[in-house]
Amino acid sequence: MNGQAQTAAVLDYEYMASYSVSFDMAGAPVTPPAQQHVMDGQKASWPTDDLKWDGHWFGGWELNGNAYDFTQPVTNNITLKARWDSYTFTISPVKGPSTGGAHVTVTPPAFDATLTQVSAGWYHSLGLGRDGKVYAWGRNDAGQLGDGTTSNRTSPVAVHMPGGMKFTQVVAGPNDSFALAANGFLYAWGWNSKGQLGNGNTVDQSTPVIVPVPEGSTKYTKIIPGREHTFAVTDTGVLYAWGGNDQGQLGIGTVYNSPTPVKVELPSGVTGFTQISAGNAHTVAISSTGQAYSWGSNGYGQLGSTAVTVGGRSLLPVAVTAPSGVSGFKQVVASNDWSLGISSSGRIYTWGCNSANQLGNGNGANQSAPVAPTLPTGLSFDQVNVVGDSAVALANSGAAWAWGDNQYGQLGNGNQSNQSRPVSINPPSGVTYAKVTVGKQHSLAIDTTGKAWAWGDNQYGQLGNSAGGSAGNLSLTAVVMTQPKLVITKVQFDGTAGTALTANSNGTWGVDTPAHVEGPVTVTISWSLASAPQTDYKINSYTYFTAFTLPKAGTAPLQLLTGKTLLLVSALAAGCCGGYQNARRKQSRRKPEHSSKNGVARIG
Repeated sequence: MNGQAQTAAVLDYEYMASYSVSFDMAGAPVTPPAQQHVMDGQKASWPTDDLKWDGHWFGGWELNGNAYDFTQPVTNNITLKARWDSYTFTISPVKGPSTGGAHVTVTPPAFDATLTQVSAGWYHSLGLGRDGKVYAWGRNDAGQLGDGTTSNRTSPVAVHMPGGMKFTQVVAGPNDSFALAANGFLYAWGWNSKGQLGNGNTVDQSTPVIVPVPEGSTKYTKIIPGREHTFAVTDTGVLYAWGGNDQGQLGIGTVYNSPTPVKVELPSGVTGFTQISAGNAHTVAISSTGQAYSWGSNGYGQLGSTAVTVGGRSLLPVAVTAPSGVSGFKQVVASNDWSLGISSSGRIYTWGCNSANQLGNGNGANQSAPVAPTLPTGLSFDQVNVVGDSAVALANSGAAWAWGDNQYGQLGNGNQSNQSRPVSINPPSGVTYAKVTVGKQHSLAIDTTGKAWAWGDNQYGQLGNSAGGSAGNLSLTAVVMTQPKLVITKVQFDGTAGTALTANSNGTWGVDTPAHVEGPVTVTISWSLASAPQTDYKINSYTYFTAFTLPKAGTAPLQLLTGKTLLLVSALAAGCCGGYQNARRKQSRRKPEHSSKNGVARIG
């Protein structure tokens, strides 16, 4: 510069590792999706290819034999293998009389709808199947199950999504639901009193609607619902919010509701949030440096910040006061009127309302700054979930701990007593939980084998075990969630429906055949899975035959004999008559012999 030599500037540059994600079709005659290249710590995308193989059910993608969760970061080269389940319906017997009335047993295939994600709302539940489909069960008064009805369900039903669409994330709000598609489209349904669905109105939705993507972005990457407000992150890293805002919980500097996405105002020096959680009327988040921020209502100290007085509110994000020795947080969670965070070292801290002992520190006093609940020494946590006044945390060792409100046994420790300090959750023998989520009065978990479990209140069927559905129903111990039900709705024989279609206790179905002319016919089976209609299945192996058993004299009028039976009877009759006539002609040519016995002439 100015002819003078300048000191060379030294800039730090870090090379980011890139990993390949390949796809193996497992022998299917299908072109595999294109290989993906993913930066270290980023996520792979569910391929948008519509994969089909005749006679097979696509069961999603697996890694090392386990269903792959596309919300997990990629840290090395991986090959995902397609899961195909061949399916066949069979019937027995395969033939019957043309008069109909034969009882046929239909054996359907067994489907594996393993869930890779579960999410608990207040009284309903969501699950993401290994096949990329969304399932729901429990309360449905606002259409939060997304099946086009407002009927409660005690077992998983398929959410009415666009055909062929695959999903990578499901999240249940209190009475609303959200799902993120593989192509980045965001769908919402259920309760919409304050515009929390983000579709521009306040009308409840019983089937999913698309949330519009703000200008400048092409898709969403993360969804975070609160009680009546919602957040989402776009592919540009920008945080948007919509819904209720009476306490400033949207973080946009006003108290006006918004039924469509608006940009959240970030604190000075913060370029974005890496994690966000929305509660009753407040929100907490973490910046890229690990600093926690909060905004909205501070009625009980739930913002955890000295910048806002207890009983007040903040319309914009403020820094949470970090406990002594804590350099940052790796997870924060907002609930009713309290908050929880996990420090970078894996230690749990709580603050805010403590009316149900939800802070886990052994007393009922509210806390306006983070405090540590009473936990055994040496434990480190990576995952915690809170809804209402209950908390469930999963330690690195796989052990689960819970505390707070336990009126319905939602803490999973075998009783209904509130817990002022964390207690160990007792899973069934041999079971280790990999993911745990808690609703207002029930909890859900997925174990290390992919099996889904539930416990707590089951008044609306939210445990998904085909039981419950009325007040007082609950389970103090974990129960296995029911697989989505396969229902046969009609069985047709050459287009004519059979009668007395009945589900048997062993999983098979029974049906009575209609009458039909003799010969082979096609059997068409109409069926649904998780209440979603499926493609009809055809079997070309049922044959009608005509019974040739002749009736006893006087037991069947001749007019009831038809087809080949009538022809056979006619032929036999003709043969008999012909023989009789020939015998008479031969006998008539003989001279009669007379006998005087009894004065009767005898022939032959």
